Amino acid sequence: TEQKPPPVIRRCSTREELFSIARLRFMVYVGELKRSNYSYVDNIREILEDPLDHVEGCANIYVPHPEERSDAWREFLTRTAKDSSVDSGEATEAVEKDDFVPSIGCVRVHVPSPAKYTPLFSMSDEAVWGKELASDPTHFAFFSRVMVPAQLRGRAYGCTEALYGAAAVTARKMGARFLLLNCTPALAPLYEAKGFLRYKPAAWDEGMGLQVPMV
Repeated sequence: TEQKPPPVIRRCSTREELFSIARLRFMVYVGELKRSNYSYVDNIREILEDPLDHVEGCANIYVPHPEERSDAWREFLTRTAKDSSVDSGEATEAVEKDDFVPSIGCVRVHVPSPAKYTPLFSMSDEAVWGKELASDPTHFAFFSRVMVPAQLRGRAYGCTEALYGAAAVTARKMGARFLLLNCTPALAPLYEAKGFLRYKPAAWDEGMGLQVPMV
């Protein structure tokens, strides 16, 4: 089997790049997961973008599309769908209406972690982190919005692993010592397999439900 080259990883710096990321989020969150009721889903433009994309200390990291032309992109989706359980018709449905080409993988890192998550992660609790760490929020990075289309997940393409690695490196370069995330209990084993640890009990969030803080 021919080995595929490693994915290209970029950090978002333009509005166009952010739009490609927001379109991919929509394709995964709404198209695959059917979560169209999320408050920041834009069903008109078919994007998922929220205020945390525009705060200081935000780094949106992504894998750009491998094809520059929209017709080549559709051919690429159809071709890769043959190697997965995703129907090729479903794979192209999200891009048939226009000529926009989304990214094929994304993740978001914040340093410091947004203040709204301080209670969930107990970032200011000296009993959890110690006096030195709890006194400085820049020690903590927040990992979120990691998404890869179903047909491109797994080791064959390497997008998921590359994004996890890039998020960790980016967080460290931005000065953080710990990479934090929250997820549902059902997803916690997936993140544990990636090296994350549960360090405190799950907590109820009014907007997200039961969440497991991980580091």
